[in-house]
Formats: sequence, C-alpha cells, structure tokens
Amino acid sequence: MLGTPTEETWQGFKDLPEMKLTFPQWKVQGNENIRTACKNFDETAIDLLTQLVHIEPGKRISAKAALRHPYFDGYHP
Repeated sequence: MLGTPTEETWQGFKDLPEMKLTFPQWKVQGNENIRTACKNFDETAIDLLTQLVHIEPGKRISAKAALRHPYFDGYHP
C-alpha cells in the first residue's frame, strides 16, 4: 500500500540497518489506495488515515495529535 521508500518520501531510509536495496521496488500509491479502499469515507477520515500511515515515521501524526484531529470533533466530552 505505501510502496518502497525513496529519498523523496523518507530521507535517510537507505541508512537503516534492515533496509536492503535488493528488496522489490513498489510504487508509492498510499493516497490512491486509501481512497480506493475507503470509498465511503469522508475527506476528514481520509486525511486522518493518510497522516496515520505516512511512510516516514518522523512525519507521521502522533497519537495525541490524531485524537485532536477534526475527524474526532464531537466525540470529546
């Protein structure tokens, strides 16, 4: 779903100890795949999912920030 990292999607991924450049290379199609798999989701849900599965961990939304996402508006006491 997320594809193989590139320097554009994850700076420094080649330096990770478990990264093998001989792994199969898959095209990054995260947003398109999320939209296809979640056809009935609204844009707010798609935005949250996209942030939750961001390929670069440093750019991924934190749990605290995710709970403050507009998707959850109206669910907080």
